[in-house]
Amino acid sequence: MKQQVFKYLKSYSTTPIDVDRLIVSAFLKINKINVLKNSFIKSLIITSENIDEYKKLNNFILVINTEIPKFDLEALIELFEFVISPSDRIINGAIYTPKYIREYITNRAFYTSKSNINNLKIADISCGCGGFLLTAAKKLKKSPSCHINQYLKIIFMA
Repeated sequence: MKQQVFKYLKSYSTTPIDVDRLIVSAFLKINKINVLKNSFIKSLIITSENIDEYKKLNNFILVINTEIPKFDLEALIELFEFVISPSDRIINGAIYTPKYIREYITNRAFYTSKSNINNLKIADISCGCGGFLLTAAKKLKKSPSCHINQYLKIIFMA
């Protein structure tokens, strides 16, 4: 699974920012997302102005399309986790928490406070690639008792 994607990333560059640009650009292009105001994201986008880099982006997208049926946020998180160097993982304790473990922990946390969901405060202190926040956001979205404004407050202003 995703062996060719990881192989492509390894051969593309050893510089994390270059790989980040490739991943972000591919995600935006595949999902047809136009960035309007976010200057940081805009700075990462590979454009057709750099012909060589743009060609590599399109080749990467072909690889993604063969190995990742749905290039969603879960797949994006997994690719960003790949970019963390083994030495950084050891020094900083950075590890990828699989989706099923994030779901288990999040479900347990929500279960213990299910009667008071609108007063929740959610934080992912380590917040590597945001996997726990994504899982919590999905859980909140499914809750009929959580209004969208409360949902945004819980996730982004806690």
